[in-house]
Amino acid sequence: MSIAHGGAAGLVLALAVACAPAGPPSQADEVRDVVEAIYAPYLRQDPDAGGLAAVPWTDELAAKLTEIEERFARTLNAWGLEYDPIVNSQESYVANVRVGAPVLAEDGTATVVVRYNNGGREDEIQEFVLIQQHGEWRVSDLRLEEWSFAAQVDEAVTQGRAYDVCMQSRPAAEC
Repeated sequence: MSIAHGGAAGLVLALAVACAPAGPPSQADEVRDVVEAIYAPYLRQDPDAGGLAAVPWTDELAAKLTEIEERFARTLNAWGLEYDPIVNSQESYVANVRVGAPVLAEDGTATVVVRYNNGGREDEIQEFVLIQQHGEWRVSDLRLEEWSFAAQVDEAVTQGRAYDVCMQSRPAAEC
């Protein structure tokens, strides 16, 4: 007997399903939450929050970024990147952030495409690559077409450079 026909059991079942607590978030939801949290300070235009320090980097990438920062501090007493890779710019006037649906791969990685406007440039695109580490999702790379932030950081560390990890929009020869 259906609810429309006065079936009390159907009504109870329908109410139980409607009122049941939601299950734990899916991995895709967790990945999306991490990426949205990275951009939240930019959207609030909070100059004291966000940036590289607020990104949950993988241990390997975090160690390399720390090495670059320490090397640069010894030489020039400042931070070693000349731009913010989260927004691909030295300025961060971010608006209209759109986080795409995460794609979970069989190898355990997740990729998420983010589109945003920054300082008058419309539809900037970043692709985040995340992996599970210590029970949480962490960023292992930022990519755009042929550009890879992790590859630039690796190269800077390998070559002992302290301050020339460049914006993805600049030719490698200018770095």
